[in-house]
Amino acid sequence: MFEKIQHVGYLTPDLDRAIAWFEESFNGVRVGGGPLNPGYAIPSGGRNAYVRFGNAEVELLEPVDQAGLSSEVLDMHHVGYVVSDINKSINDLAARGFKFAADKPNVNVLGHQLLYFDSSTTNGVKMHITQLPMRCPTQMTAWKLSASSMPVTGLRTWRKP
Repeated sequence: MFEKIQHVGYLTPDLDRAIAWFEESFNGVRVGGGPLNPGYAIPSGGRNAYVRFGNAEVELLEPVDQAGLSSEVLDMHHVGYVVSDINKSINDLAARGFKFAADKPNVNVLGHQLLYFDSSTTNGVKMHITQLPMRCPTQMTAWKLSASSMPVTGLRTWRKP
């Protein structure tokens, strides 16, 4: 059902510093982002950025309400999975007992349709399904789901000065 991992999302108290860290550490390139309205993923709203390096992409999220947010590390927040037909996937997953955080997908700043799962049906893991728009030359294809291309873990070396 899931075709690829589209990105991994991290919470950060300092979006500009986190962007710079990914750019400097992995030759990353910022490819989008902007303001976030309050919602399921970030109840207080805030701002985000997408940074691409090689065939990997991260979403960095800086919430307005930073209570409980670690000030010294990037905290893993969610994983986005690519599906080819989001409406069919919603119906198939709902038939299997999964619930969602909203009634219908929303469209993000990159034009992706996405819908978060209700984490009570995903063992507490925040994740969403994403249908990418028609492919254009600047759009990342996402990670294939295989053991050799899983995202790097342990990115806890980022520190504030």
